[in-house]
Amino acid sequence: MASFFFASLSLSGQRNKPFTNNEEPFTKKQPKSGFAWGGTPVLAFDPDLGLKYGALINLFDYGDGTVFPDYDQYAFIRLFHSTGGTSNLSLLFESETLIPDSRITFESSYIKDIALDFYGFNGLKVVYQHGFSHPDSSEYINRYFYKHQRELIRLRLDWQTNLPVSHWKMFFGLAWNRYLISDVDDEKLNKNQSLAESNSENMTLYQLYNDWGIIHDDEKSGGNLTTISLGFTYDSRNNKINCSDGTWFESYFILSPPSISSSLYLKHIATLRHYLRWSTPDAVIAFRLSSQQLLHGKLPFYALPVYHDTRQDQDGLGGAFNLRGIYRNRIAANGFLLGNIEMRKNIFSFNLFKLNWDIDLSVFTDAAYISREYKVDNTEVPGPFRNRLFNNDTQKINFSYGGGLYIIYNANNIISVNYGIAPNRQLGTSGIYIGSSFLF
Repeated sequence: MASFFFASLSLSGQRNKPFTNNEEPFTKKQPKSGFAWGGTPVLAFDPDLGLKYGALINLFDYGDGTVFPDYDQYAFIRLFHSTGGTSNLSLLFESETLIPDSRITFESSYIKDIALDFYGFNGLKVVYQHGFSHPDSSEYINRYFYKHQRELIRLRLDWQTNLPVSHWKMFFGLAWNRYLISDVDDEKLNKNQSLAESNSENMTLYQLYNDWGIIHDDEKSGGNLTTISLGFTYDSRNNKINCSDGTWFESYFILSPPSISSSLYLKHIATLRHYLRWSTPDAVIAFRLSSQQLLHGKLPFYALPVYHDTRQDQDGLGGAFNLRGIYRNRIAANGFLLGNIEMRKNIFSFNLFKLNWDIDLSVFTDAAYISREYKVDNTEVPGPFRNRLFNNDTQKINFSYGGGLYIIYNANNIISVNYGIAPNRQLGTSGIYIGSSFLF
């Protein structure tokens, strides 16, 4: 079990009268209008990233208050660094008033991972050798055997416009992703290792995949992926962040044209999320089902471990945003099915610093299945490595389970603590994830 230290400080400012102890909780009877903000210093833990530190700011425009706890406009600013070598600077802006009858989403992100997880392709068809990256093992090769370096710059603009049918919108998106891929910086990462932990070759799986031709020369250093998205969405949620009722569905195609992108491919994304208030025992049941399939062309290897979402793309499968308890990027393939189900129950509500606070507990199960494998040519792999790293097992459902704690203030500011367990030690062991939102 990972150990962690967590601290947060919450601030808010808004134009309307503050909530007092003599009033009903504003999430139920007191709509808020105008602008509100919440700020949280980031001191969190993720087993894939290490200790994260930085700042998080949520900015809300509730308009005249008639949509509260929903909002007219929202901005999310995140800046953090981690002891695992990840730096993240992101801005996400959403507006339903900038263009009439439309929702505009803009994202600008810079993410650098000096030690990004890389376990190969097709999930359990690659055997994870624990000893290769652990100095206390007789099979030790390199502490960073299952890592490589990545820099990612993402610019994205999405437009959703209302259709004549209630809750339905047409979706159109443009995105530019710049990937810079390289092997880990051995000199930087190994400078604090003892002689017993260091290795003169500093071999990594990414380096071996390059040598064996599994990763092609035109992909190994990254590339530019410019994509066009087209589809539709259905959204009847009562709140986009802290939802307890409604349905959110999206179906769209992602095209990477060869004339403006490093690789030609066409993917289809279909995701259903449903939220149901369960009267007994007064809890919220939330589930998410997603199908993400390559239909045509070739995905470059660095674009395989991506979970697509009209809100914001995330790394995966595996890790904090989709399969809690499973190693980040452990499952990378051309197509997969994902399922998450979670029950959240409020156990305590109180007023502090003129804010309304809620404490929720949850239990969850996350699962994924590879529906279309990534083609791997391992004919150039030496026999000893081929026997140790590859198998011909049939694909199975990969799953994890666990529980969580959510601290919610000002209705839409959420501090999350999730503990996930992976029963299959080939996929992971367990992990604590401390973040700033619900999973979905």
